[in-house]
Amino acid sequence: MGWMMNIYENTCESNFESVDLMVKDALKTLEHKIESLSKYTLFKINFMLREMLNNAVEHGNHFDVTKKVMCRIVREGHFLKFHIKDEGAGIILCDTDAVTCHNERYLDIKENLKLEKIKSINESITDIKVRNRGFDTVSLMDFSVKINHNSVWVTLDLSKEEQ
Repeated sequence: MGWMMNIYENTCESNFESVDLMVKDALKTLEHKIESLSKYTLFKINFMLREMLNNAVEHGNHFDVTKKVMCRIVREGHFLKFHIKDEGAGIILCDTDAVTCHNERYLDIKENLKLEKIKSINESITDIKVRNRGFDTVSLMDFSVKINHNSVWVTLDLSKEEQ
């Protein structure tokens, strides 16, 4: 896998204004620590971070001001790895055919497009295609997304990005 470098770690309050400030701070840090990132790659990271962090605020913490959202960015070889975590109850992804819930292992959204439903522990079942637009867009931008309860791991292979 190669060497590992911590690039960014911070927490913010559960509101969109705090997410905006965190994303700006993270992008500034990324530009400073990885000078070879293209404007297009930074645009993609900006979109992905806003999507994932806003989801954590809205769907994870339900705008609860007593809960925080954490973002950590690590570079491991030619991979950028993002870990977003909220303090909400988390989600369970379910397979529509067997309605088998997978609590204890990561699910790769990009590789599991057959998943049709998402069940939030505190909400009723809703159609994942309605709530999954952001994940679909992030996946189309070549990010790998894995989720487990209230944590999301997003990976970008920098060797496939324009310099």
